[in-house]
Amino acid sequence: MQSVADYIEEKKTVAVGFNPLRKSALEHFKRTGIPTTKNENWKYTNLPLYISKENLFADAKSTVVDVAILIKRFPFLQGSNYIILENGNFNVEQNSFSNINGVTITNIAENENNPLVKEHFAKYVDFDQHALAALNISQMHSGIFIHIAANHHETSPLYIINVSSGENFITHPHLLLVAENNAKISVAFITVNAASDQKTITNPVNEIVVKENAYVEFDFIQLDGNEATQVSHTYSYQKKNSVFDINTITLGGKMIRNNLNIMMDDERCESHLNGLYITNNKQHVDNQTSVYHAKPNCQSNELYKGILDDHSTGVFNGRIFVLKDAQKTNAYQSNKNVLLNDNASMYTKPQLEIFADDVKCSHGATIGQLDDEALFYLRQRGIGEQNAKALLNFAFASDVVEKINIEPLKHALLKNLATKLNSQIEFETE
Repeated sequence: MQSVADYIEEKKTVAVGFNPLRKSALEHFKRTGIPTTKNENWKYTNLPLYISKENLFADAKSTVVDVAILIKRFPFLQGSNYIILENGNFNVEQNSFSNINGVTITNIAENENNPLVKEHFAKYVDFDQHALAALNISQMHSGIFIHIAANHHETSPLYIINVSSGENFITHPHLLLVAENNAKISVAFITVNAASDQKTITNPVNEIVVKENAYVEFDFIQLDGNEATQVSHTYSYQKKNSVFDINTITLGGKMIRNNLNIMMDDERCESHLNGLYITNNKQHVDNQTSVYHAKPNCQSNELYKGILDDHSTGVFNGRIFVLKDAQKTNAYQSNKNVLLNDNASMYTKPQLEIFADDVKCSHGATIGQLDDEALFYLRQRGIGEQNAKALLNFAFASDVVEKINIEPLKHALLKNLATKLNSQIEFETE
C-alpha cells in the first residue's frame, strides 16, 4: 500500500505565492502525514476515518453562495459588515464591509509583499505539532487579512461566514488578523454547509495578533452539516496589556477537532477561553487548548462545557504552561460535562505545567448527569420531563453563550441552542 509520504511526493504541489514558506510547510506535512491515534494528542480521535490521502490534493470545486439565502438564515447579517468565503476562498464581490473605517480587509494571496503579512503570516503556526495547519499553509488559495489601525475602536461587529460545499476534497480557509496598539474589534467566524448532508472537509487556520492595549473578541461558531469534518487551528499572540476573548461554540458537524493555542508574550496580558459543545447521534467533538504564560502578571480563564447524548463522544485536553519568567500568573481552567445517557462518552484531561513559583493556578473537570433534585423540582411544577431536562440543559449551557458580546449573534445562538436541546419551551433570549 502506498504511504501518505509517497502519495504526497507523487502529487506534491503548492499554491502560488509565498513559495519558500509554502514548500517548507508541505515538507513538514510530508514528514508527519495525517495524524493517527498513535500520536498522544490524537489518542481519542481517529482522523484517518474522516480524511484519506486521496482527499489531500483533490481540486476544490468552485461554488457560488446565494447571499440572500444566508441572510435569511442569519438575519443579523442584514445591514452588518460581513465577509463570505466560498470553500475558504475570498470573493470581494460577495461581501459587505464598506461601513468600516480604520479596518482594512484584503486577500492574503494578493498581498504577500505587504510588510505586515510578511511579518505575521504563518509565524505562529507550529508545523511539527499541527500537521494539518502546515497543509493549510501550503495549499490555501486565498485568505483574509484584516488590519485594525492603532487607536481604532470598531463598534460594529464583523461577521465571517465560511460556506463549505462539495465532497472528497479539503478546503483551507485562512484568517490573519492584526490589531494594532489600542485597537478594538469583535469578529464572529461562522462555519456552515451549503447542504446539510454533504461530506465536506474543512481545515481552517486563524492567526490573531493582539498588540499593546488592544482588545479582540473572536467568536468561532461551528454550525456545520451532519456529515461534515472540520479540523480547526486558532493561534493568538498577545503583547503588553492586551485582552483576547475567544468563544468556541460547536453545534454541528460529524467530526470536529479544535486546536487552540494562546501565547501571552508580554506583561499584564489577559485571555478568556470559553467553549460549548452539544452533541448527539454519533458526533465526535475534540477540543485541544494550550495556553502559554511567558511573562509576569498575566491572567487566563478557561471554561468549557459539553452536553453529550446518544452515542456521541467528546474530548477535552487543556494544557496551561507557566514558564519560569511568568511570576504572578493567575490561570484557571474548568471542563464540565453532562452525559444524557449511558452510551455517550467523554474523555477529559486538564493539565498544568508550572515552572514559576509565585503563581495561582487551578484546574478541574467534572462528568455527570442531570441533577435529579432539580429535575424533580421542575416536574412538581407541571413541566413535562422533556422540557424539564431541556430547561436544565439550557441553563447549564447558556452561561457560555452569554459571554459573547455581539448581541445579535448571542440571541440567535440562544434560540439555536433551545432547538438543539429539543425543547418545546420558548426561552427568553431578548
